[in-house]
Amino acid sequence: MSSGAGRPIPIASEVLPEHPAARAWVEAFGSACPVRSVTMLTHKHKSSVFRLEVDGWSRPSVIAKRCSNGYGTAAAIERRIHERILRAADLPSLEVYGQVPEPATDRFWLFLEDLGDRDLTMTDDGERRCFSQWLGRLHRWTPSAETGDLPDRSPAAYRQPLRSAGRRIEGSVGRPWVDADARATLARLSGLLDRIERRWDCVEDVCRSSPRTMVHGDLVAKNVRIRERGGSREVVVLDWEMVGVGVPCVDLKLLGDDLAEYVAVVQPVRPELTLGVVRAMAAMGQIFRSLLVLDWKTCDFESAWCDGPGFAALEHRMEAAARCVESGASAWGIG
Repeated sequence: MSSGAGRPIPIASEVLPEHPAARAWVEAFGSACPVRSVTMLTHKHKSSVFRLEVDGWSRPSVIAKRCSNGYGTAAAIERRIHERILRAADLPSLEVYGQVPEPATDRFWLFLEDLGDRDLTMTDDGERRCFSQWLGRLHRWTPSAETGDLPDRSPAAYRQPLRSAGRRIEGSVGRPWVDADARATLARLSGLLDRIERRWDCVEDVCRSSPRTMVHGDLVAKNVRIRERGGSREVVVLDWEMVGVGVPCVDLKLLGDDLAEYVAVVQPVRPELTLGVVRAMAAMGQIFRSLLVLDWKTCDFESAWCDGPGFAALEHRMEAAARCVESGASAWGIG
Protein backbone atom coordinates (compact mmCIF):
# COMPACT_ATOMS: atom_id res chain seq x y z
CA MET A 1 0.00 0.00 0.00
CA SER A 2 1.36 3.39 -0.86
CA SER A 3 1.32 6.53 1.16
CA GLY A 4 -1.59 8.81 0.41
CA ALA A 5 -0.20 11.59 2.57
CA GLY A 6 3.53 11.97 1.85
CA ARG A 7 6.46 9.59 2.12
CA PRO A 8 6.45 6.55 4.44
CA ILE A 9 7.63 7.39 7.97
CA PRO A 10 9.64 4.81 9.94
CA ILE A 11 8.75 4.57 13.63
CA ALA A 12 11.73 4.99 15.98
CA SER A 13 12.94 1.66 17.38
CA GLU A 14 12.97 2.91 20.98
CA VAL A 15 9.19 3.47 20.95
CA LEU A 16 8.41 0.36 18.90
CA PRO A 17 7.22 -1.89 21.77
CA GLU A 18 4.61 0.68 22.81
CA HIS A 19 3.45 1.63 19.33
CA PRO A 20 -0.30 0.90 18.92
CA ALA A 21 0.27 -1.21 15.79
CA ALA A 22 2.88 -3.38 17.50
CA ARG A 23 0.71 -3.74 20.60
CA ALA A 24 -2.30 -4.72 18.48
CA TRP A 25 -0.17 -7.35 16.70
CA VAL A 26 0.84 -8.88 20.04
CA GLU A 27 -2.80 -8.81 21.14
CA ALA A 28 -3.80 -10.69 17.99
CA PHE A 29 -0.93 -13.16 17.61
CA GLY A 30 1.11 -13.17 20.81
CA SER A 31 4.87 -12.71 21.04
CA ALA A 32 6.01 -15.73 19.01
CA CYS A 33 6.42 -13.56 15.87
CA PRO A 34 7.88 -10.27 17.16
CA VAL A 35 7.56 -7.00 15.25
CA ARG A 36 10.97 -5.85 14.02
CA SER A 37 9.92 -2.49 12.53
CA VAL A 38 6.87 -0.31 11.93
CA THR A 39 6.49 2.18 9.08
CA MET A 40 3.54 4.55 8.75
CA LEU A 41 2.27 4.55 5.16
CA THR A 42 -0.82 6.76 5.48
CA HIS A 43 -2.49 8.74 8.22
CA LYS A 44 -5.93 10.19 7.57
CA HIS A 45 -8.98 10.98 9.64
CA LYS A 46 -10.74 7.82 8.45
CA SER A 47 -7.89 5.34 8.78
CA SER A 48 -4.15 4.86 9.23
CA VAL A 49 -2.04 2.23 7.50
CA PHE A 50 1.26 0.77 8.73
CA ARG A 51 3.70 -1.81 7.41
CA LEU A 52 4.99 -4.22 10.04
CA GLU A 53 8.14 -6.27 9.45
CA VAL A 54 7.64 -9.43 11.48
CA ASP A 55 10.08 -12.19 12.41
CA GLY A 56 8.93 -15.78 12.09
CA TRP A 57 5.78 -14.98 10.08
CA SER A 58 4.93 -16.67 6.78
CA ARG A 59 5.81 -13.44 4.96
CA PRO A 60 8.39 -10.78 5.81
CA SER A 61 5.83 -7.99 6.27
CA VAL A 62 2.13 -7.41 6.87
CA ILE A 63 -0.19 -4.43 6.63
CA ALA A 64 -1.81 -3.16 9.83
CA LYS A 65 -4.81 -0.95 9.14
CA ARG A 66 -6.38 1.08 11.94
CA CYS A 67 -9.99 1.90 11.06
CA SER A 68 -12.98 3.51 12.69
CA ASN A 69 -16.31 1.76 13.02
CA GLY A 70 -17.89 5.18 12.63
CA TYR A 71 -16.57 5.85 9.10
CA GLY A 72 -17.19 3.98 5.89
CA THR A 73 -17.56 0.26 6.39
CA ALA A 74 -17.68 -1.32 9.81
CA ALA A 75 -15.06 -3.83 10.88
CA ALA A 76 -17.12 -6.88 9.98
CA ILE A 77 -17.85 -5.54 6.48
CA GLU A 78 -14.23 -4.65 5.69
CA ARG A 79 -13.17 -8.17 6.55
CA ARG A 80 -16.15 -9.79 4.83
CA ILE A 81 -15.30 -8.05 1.55
CA HIS A 82 -11.96 -9.87 1.38
CA GLU A 83 -12.92 -13.19 2.93
CA ARG A 84 -16.34 -13.86 1.42
CA ILE A 85 -17.82 -11.31 -0.99
CA LEU A 86 -14.94 -11.06 -3.48
CA ARG A 87 -14.54 -14.82 -3.44
CA ALA A 88 -18.27 -15.25 -4.12
CA ALA A 89 -17.81 -12.94 -7.12
CA ASP A 90 -14.82 -15.07 -8.23
CA LEU A 91 -12.46 -12.11 -7.83
CA PRO A 92 -8.99 -12.08 -6.22
CA SER A 93 -8.80 -10.74 -2.68
CA LEU A 94 -6.27 -9.88 -0.02
CA GLU A 95 -5.43 -12.49 2.57
CA VAL A 96 -6.78 -11.41 5.97
CA TYR A 97 -4.64 -12.55 8.91
CA GLY A 98 -6.74 -11.26 11.78
CA GLN A 99 -8.55 -8.42 13.48
CA VAL A 100 -8.64 -6.99 17.00
CA PRO A 101 -10.55 -4.09 18.59
CA GLU A 102 -8.57 -1.20 20.02
CA PRO A 103 -9.31 -0.82 23.74
CA ALA A 104 -11.45 2.13 24.87
CA THR A 105 -12.03 3.47 21.32
CA ASP A 106 -14.40 2.89 18.41
CA ARG A 107 -11.48 1.68 16.29
CA PHE A 108 -10.12 -1.70 15.26
CA TRP A 109 -6.96 -3.13 13.74
CA LEU A 110 -7.09 -5.27 10.60
CA PHE A 111 -4.01 -7.28 9.56
CA LEU A 112 -3.73 -7.89 5.83
CA GLU A 113 -1.47 -9.28 3.14
CA ASP A 114 1.21 -6.79 2.02
CA LEU A 115 1.32 -6.38 -1.77
CA GLY A 116 4.00 -3.70 -1.80
CA ASP A 117 3.93 -0.09 -2.91
CA ARG A 118 3.67 -0.16 -6.71
CA ASP A 119 0.38 1.33 -7.88
CA LEU A 120 -1.53 0.24 -10.96
CA THR A 121 -0.02 1.67 -14.17
CA MET A 122 -2.84 2.45 -16.59
CA THR A 123 -0.35 3.39 -19.32
CA ASP A 124 0.80 -0.24 -19.36
CA ASP A 125 -1.45 -2.04 -21.87
CA GLY A 126 -1.34 -5.33 -19.98
CA GLU A 127 -2.20 -3.81 -16.61
CA ARG A 128 -4.91 -1.65 -18.14
CA ARG A 129 -6.48 -4.71 -19.77
CA CYS A 130 -6.30 -6.67 -16.50
CA PHE A 131 -8.01 -3.86 -14.61
CA SER A 132 -10.72 -3.37 -17.26
CA GLN A 133 -11.53 -7.07 -17.13
CA TRP A 134 -11.56 -7.10 -13.32
CA LEU A 135 -13.95 -4.15 -13.22
CA GLY A 136 -16.24 -5.77 -15.77
CA ARG A 137 -16.35 -8.94 -13.68
CA LEU A 138 -17.18 -6.93 -10.55
CA HIS A 139 -20.02 -5.04 -12.22
CA ARG A 140 -21.55 -8.02 -13.98
CA TRP A 141 -21.84 -9.87 -10.67
CA THR A 142 -25.30 -9.79 -9.09
CA PRO A 143 -24.99 -8.81 -5.41
CA SER A 144 -25.92 -11.60 -3.02
CA ALA A 145 -27.41 -11.64 0.46
CA GLU A 146 -23.86 -11.03 1.72
CA THR A 147 -24.08 -7.44 0.42
CA GLY A 148 -27.52 -6.65 1.84
CA ASP A 149 -26.20 -4.35 4.57
CA LEU A 150 -23.74 -2.41 2.41
CA PRO A 151 -24.39 1.34 2.07
CA ASP A 152 -26.63 2.63 -0.72
CA ARG A 153 -24.84 3.98 -3.79
CA SER A 154 -27.92 4.87 -5.84
CA PRO A 155 -28.21 8.40 -7.34
CA ALA A 156 -29.99 9.46 -4.14
CA ALA A 157 -26.78 8.76 -2.19
CA TYR A 158 -24.93 11.38 -4.27
CA ARG A 159 -27.67 13.94 -3.76
CA GLN A 160 -26.80 13.94 -0.05
CA PRO A 161 -23.26 15.39 -0.50
CA LEU A 162 -24.72 17.97 -2.90
CA ARG A 163 -27.06 19.16 -0.16
CA SER A 164 -24.58 18.96 2.72
CA ALA A 165 -21.98 20.91 0.72
CA GLY A 166 -24.62 23.52 -0.08
CA ARG A 167 -25.55 23.88 3.59
CA ARG A 168 -21.92 24.32 4.65
CA ILE A 169 -21.30 26.91 1.94
CA GLU A 170 -24.42 28.84 2.91
CA GLY A 171 -23.41 28.80 6.57
CA SER A 172 -19.81 29.88 5.94
CA VAL A 173 -19.82 32.28 3.02
CA GLY A 174 -20.14 35.32 5.30
CA ARG A 175 -17.54 34.27 7.87
CA PRO A 176 -14.60 36.65 8.48
CA TRP A 177 -12.00 34.03 7.51
CA VAL A 178 -13.46 33.82 3.97
CA ASP A 179 -11.85 36.53 1.82
CA ALA A 180 -13.69 38.46 -0.88
CA ASP A 181 -12.50 36.32 -3.81
CA ALA A 182 -13.40 33.07 -2.04
CA ARG A 183 -16.76 34.53 -1.02
CA ALA A 184 -17.59 35.23 -4.66
CA THR A 185 -16.48 31.73 -5.67
CA LEU A 186 -18.60 30.12 -2.95
CA ALA A 187 -21.62 32.16 -3.99
CA ARG A 188 -21.24 30.91 -7.57
CA LEU A 189 -20.78 27.33 -6.36
CA SER A 190 -23.99 27.63 -4.36
CA GLY A 191 -25.82 28.69 -7.51
CA LEU A 192 -24.33 25.79 -9.49
CA LEU A 193 -25.46 23.29 -6.86
CA ASP A 194 -28.97 24.72 -7.09
CA ARG A 195 -28.91 24.28 -10.87
CA ILE A 196 -27.80 20.64 -10.56
CA GLU A 197 -30.44 19.82 -7.97
CA ARG A 198 -33.21 21.40 -10.05
CA ARG A 199 -32.39 18.92 -12.84
CA TRP A 200 -31.75 15.87 -10.69
CA ASP A 201 -34.40 14.16 -12.82
CA CYS A 202 -31.77 14.00 -15.58
CA VAL A 203 -29.38 12.24 -13.20
CA GLU A 204 -32.06 9.68 -12.39
CA ASP A 205 -32.88 9.19 -16.08
CA VAL A 206 -29.26 8.61 -17.08
CA CYS A 207 -28.76 6.11 -14.25
CA ARG A 208 -31.95 4.20 -15.00
CA SER A 209 -30.11 2.00 -17.52
CA SER A 210 -27.36 1.25 -15.02
CA PRO A 211 -27.44 -2.08 -13.16
CA ARG A 212 -27.48 -2.28 -9.39
CA THR A 213 -24.22 -3.90 -8.43
CA MET A 214 -21.36 -3.70 -5.95
CA VAL A 215 -19.46 -0.41 -6.11
CA HIS A 216 -15.94 0.10 -4.74
CA GLY A 217 -16.42 3.87 -4.58
CA ASP A 218 -12.76 4.97 -4.56
CA LEU A 219 -11.06 3.26 -7.50
CA VAL A 220 -7.86 5.24 -7.96
CA ALA A 221 -4.50 3.83 -9.04
CA LYS A 222 -3.05 3.83 -5.52
CA ASN A 223 -5.80 1.43 -4.43
CA VAL A 224 -5.04 -1.18 -7.09
CA ARG A 225 -2.22 -3.75 -7.21
CA ILE A 226 -1.14 -6.33 -9.78
CA ARG A 227 -0.26 -9.63 -8.08
CA GLU A 228 1.79 -12.33 -9.78
CA ARG A 229 0.37 -15.75 -8.97
CA GLY A 230 0.72 -19.08 -10.74
CA GLY A 231 2.56 -17.54 -13.66
CA SER A 232 -0.18 -15.01 -14.41
CA ARG A 233 -1.14 -11.52 -13.30
CA GLU A 234 -4.28 -10.68 -11.37
CA VAL A 235 -5.80 -7.46 -10.05
CA VAL A 236 -6.22 -7.04 -6.30
CA VAL A 237 -8.08 -3.97 -5.05
CA LEU A 238 -7.48 -2.37 -1.64
CA ASP A 239 -9.31 0.05 0.65
CA TRP A 240 -13.00 -0.81 0.41
CA GLU A 241 -14.06 1.88 2.88
CA MET A 242 -16.46 3.50 0.38
CA VAL A 243 -18.00 0.22 -0.80
CA GLY A 244 -21.73 0.03 -1.43
CA VAL A 245 -24.42 -1.33 -3.71
CA GLY A 246 -25.90 0.84 -6.42
CA VAL A 247 -24.97 2.38 -9.77
CA PRO A 248 -21.31 1.74 -10.67
CA CYS A 249 -20.72 5.11 -12.37
CA VAL A 250 -17.96 6.36 -10.03
CA ASP A 251 -15.91 3.19 -10.53
CA LEU A 252 -15.32 3.95 -14.23
CA LYS A 253 -12.95 6.90 -13.71
CA LEU A 254 -9.67 5.04 -14.28
CA LEU A 255 -10.82 3.71 -17.65
CA GLY A 256 -11.08 7.17 -19.18
CA ASP A 257 -12.35 6.88 -22.76
CA ASP A 258 -11.03 3.33 -23.19
CA LEU A 259 -14.23 1.46 -22.33
CA ALA A 260 -14.36 -1.27 -24.99
CA GLU A 261 -12.62 -3.99 -22.94
CA TYR A 262 -14.90 -3.32 -19.96
CA VAL A 263 -18.02 -3.47 -22.14
CA ALA A 264 -16.85 -6.73 -23.74
CA VAL A 265 -16.66 -8.34 -20.29
CA VAL A 266 -19.81 -6.93 -18.71
CA GLN A 267 -22.27 -6.92 -21.64
CA PRO A 268 -22.77 -10.69 -22.08
CA VAL A 269 -24.30 -10.73 -18.59
CA ARG A 270 -25.81 -7.23 -18.69
CA PRO A 271 -26.83 -6.65 -22.33
CA GLU A 272 -28.28 -3.23 -21.51
CA LEU A 273 -24.74 -1.91 -20.98
CA THR A 274 -23.93 -0.84 -24.51
CA LEU A 275 -20.90 1.32 -25.19
CA GLY A 276 -23.14 4.39 -25.36
CA VAL A 277 -24.76 3.65 -22.00
CA VAL A 278 -21.38 3.02 -20.37
CA ARG A 279 -20.04 6.31 -21.73
CA ALA A 280 -23.01 8.11 -20.18
CA MET A 281 -22.42 6.26 -16.89
CA ALA A 282 -18.76 7.29 -16.90
CA ALA A 283 -19.69 10.94 -17.46
CA MET A 284 -22.21 10.75 -14.63
CA GLY A 285 -19.51 9.21 -12.45
CA GLN A 286 -17.40 12.34 -12.98
CA ILE A 287 -20.30 14.44 -11.68
CA PHE A 288 -20.77 12.19 -8.65
CA ARG A 289 -17.06 12.36 -7.83
CA SER A 290 -17.07 16.15 -8.15
CA LEU A 291 -19.94 16.36 -5.67
CA LEU A 292 -18.11 14.09 -3.23
CA VAL A 293 -14.89 16.12 -3.51
CA LEU A 294 -16.77 19.38 -2.95
CA ASP A 295 -18.54 17.92 0.07
CA TRP A 296 -15.24 16.73 1.59
CA LYS A 297 -13.63 20.10 0.91
CA THR A 298 -16.37 22.05 2.67
CA CYS A 299 -15.57 20.06 5.82
CA ASP A 300 -12.53 22.37 6.15
CA PHE A 301 -14.96 25.11 7.19
CA GLU A 302 -15.23 23.38 10.57
CA SER A 303 -11.59 24.40 11.15
CA ALA A 304 -12.23 28.01 10.08
CA TRP A 305 -10.28 27.40 6.89
CA CYS A 306 -11.27 28.18 3.30
CA ASP A 307 -9.07 27.08 0.39
CA GLY A 308 -10.12 29.72 -2.13
CA PRO A 309 -8.00 28.46 -5.07
CA GLY A 310 -9.17 24.90 -4.43
CA PHE A 311 -12.81 25.94 -4.58
CA ALA A 312 -12.09 27.98 -7.72
CA ALA A 313 -10.76 24.82 -9.41
CA LEU A 314 -13.88 22.92 -8.35
CA GLU A 315 -16.09 25.68 -9.76
CA HIS A 316 -15.09 24.69 -13.30
CA ARG A 317 -16.03 21.07 -12.62
CA MET A 318 -19.38 22.05 -11.14
CA GLU A 319 -20.11 24.39 -14.06
CA ALA A 320 -19.53 21.48 -16.45
CA ALA A 321 -21.74 19.25 -14.28
CA ALA A 322 -24.57 21.79 -14.30
CA ARG A 323 -24.43 22.11 -18.09
CA CYS A 324 -24.51 18.32 -18.46
CA VAL A 325 -27.59 17.74 -16.33
CA GLU A 326 -29.39 20.72 -17.85
CA SER A 327 -28.95 19.20 -21.30
CA GLY A 328 -31.40 16.40 -20.43
CA ALA A 329 -31.01 12.63 -20.75
CA SER A 330 -31.65 12.64 -24.52
CA ALA A 331 -28.46 14.65 -25.06
CA TRP A 332 -26.53 11.81 -23.38
CA GLY A 333 -27.60 9.43 -26.12
CA ILE A 334 -29.77 7.22 -23.93
CA GLY A 335 -32.99 9.17 -23.48
